[in-house]
Amino acid sequence: MASYLREVFGSCADEEGPGWRVLELGAGIGVCGICAAVTSPNLHVTITDIDSTILELARKNVELNMNRYGSQKPKVTYLDWDELEHGDNEIVSYQVIIGSDIVYEGVSHVSTWSTVDRVLDRTPGAQFILTHQRKCDGLEEDEWLLAFREHGVYLGFFLIYQHCHEDMYLDVWARAAPGL
Repeated sequence: MASYLREVFGSCADEEGPGWRVLELGAGIGVCGICAAVTSPNLHVTITDIDSTILELARKNVELNMNRYGSQKPKVTYLDWDELEHGDNEIVSYQVIIGSDIVYEGVSHVSTWSTVDRVLDRTPGAQFILTHQRKCDGLEEDEWLLAFREHGVYLGFFLIYQHCHEDMYLDVWARAAPGL
């Protein structure tokens, strides 16, 4: 995830303008969101998780890295995907959504994709970046990842980039253009 973020968004540091809004889903201690914020001062990062104890650790990690950010440190906040899916909350859209290891047994891929569908901006270039560690042995297919990908396609998303190294996958998704 870090390498991809640096490669794609590292040049944003030199751009003028409002920058890109980045949302990290299921952030845990915030490593990917912090990495995104360090990559470019033009990435305005919001780190989210559902666990308040974990969010406190993410806040501490953000503070420990204060000298690495540009003018804006990442925001750390609570997000329950199911509440977002069923709520009437005012929704902020993001040009980039990142999630690392958020596809596994017990996490609904329907809720995950519903959240992505609701908050991913509808402008060209908007993307959902997922890293996933394989959750099965040997040559078996990772059924959770396959079901996750199928649901994304069902909702009108498509893979624009995919990379696999050993048991780690990187998927980059975008919305299909209207009419396709």
